[in-house]
Amino acid sequence: MNIDDFESSPDVWRFPIETIDMAADETECGTEITIKKLTQETKNRIRSGTFESNLTKAIGESYSLFLKKFVIVRFNNNEIPPVTMPIANSAEVSTSLTKENIGNVEVTLVAGLQSLDGDDWRGGTAGWYIICNGRIVVFADRTSLTGWGVSLPIFQPKHRGFIGIALFMSTDPEALPWTTTKRGVNAESEVFQAIKERMIADSRPVISFLDKRYASVPVSSENTDDLEVKDKTLQEALLPAPVNKLFGDTPRRFSTVKRISQKTKTTSVQFRTDTKDIERARRAIGNLRLAAGKVGLHALNYFLDNEADQ
Repeated sequence: MNIDDFESSPDVWRFPIETIDMAADETECGTEITIKKLTQETKNRIRSGTFESNLTKAIGESYSLFLKKFVIVRFNNNEIPPVTMPIANSAEVSTSLTKENIGNVEVTLVAGLQSLDGDDWRGGTAGWYIICNGRIVVFADRTSLTGWGVSLPIFQPKHRGFIGIALFMSTDPEALPWTTTKRGVNAESEVFQAIKERMIADSRPVISFLDKRYASVPVSSENTDDLEVKDKTLQEALLPAPVNKLFGDTPRRFSTVKRISQKTKTTSVQFRTDTKDIERARRAIGNLRLAAGKVGLHALNYFLDNEADQ
C-alpha cells in the first residue's frame, strides 16, 4: 500500500484487494503486516526501548479473549501471550451474574473476587474490565469511570481482591459504548450510562465483603501492590474460572458460604531485627524484594509447620 499514492487521491477510499488461493493448512495461513518508510518520529519511538513492551502489553490486554484460542499474534517473531482476567468462582465463593438488553446491545456483568497469585491478590489486576464484542477496551479500572470514588468508596488496598467484567455484545458495532479508537469507553454513551448503575450495584456486595474482612488494612494511595490472603479456607475456595463459561451461567448474586463470610480474628505482630538478618532470610526464601513483614510471616508459618502442634 503506497501511502503517497493513496493520499494524492483524497476522493478515493477503496483499497486494492486481491483474491488469492486458500492456504493448504493452518501452518501456511495468516496475515503478515510489514511497514516500510517509517517517519522519523516513529523511528525515534521504536528506539526508545519501551515501544515493543508497551505494544506487546496492549495487544495482550486488548485481545485476551482471542489469543491462543482463535488467533496467534507474533511481534518480531515472539508470540504474544494473553493477559488474563483472574476471576475466581466456586461452590463456596460465587460471582454475581447480571444480564440485560439495552436496545440491540446484550450486556453481561460478572463481579466477584480475584483468583490468587500464590497467596496474594494482585493489585495491578483488580478493578473493572470492559469488553466490546470480545475486545477489552478498559483494563482493571479503579477510577470514577466505573463508579470508584463517586458512588463507590475510593479504591483502597483492602479492595485488591475485587474484579468485575462488563461484556457488551452487538451485531451493530456502532451501538457499542467504545471510542472511535476502540481503546476506551465513551462515558457519555447511552448504553454505558444505562448499565453503569447496575455495575455499581453489583460491586457493592463484593466491596462490603472485603471491607469487613480487611478493615485493619492501612489506607494508602498505592494500589498496585499485592494483598496477602492469610485465610487458608478462603485460599482454597478461590479457584480460577474460565471467563467465557461464566458468561453463559444463570443470573445470580455474589455469595459466599458462612465459614468464609465470617471475619477471621487477626493480630498485628511487630518486632525489630538487624537488617542483615532480613536480607539473609530473603536470600533463603529466594525473593530479594520480599517485604519485611512477609519475611516475618514466612518465618512464623515455617515455625508452625515444623515445630508447633496442629
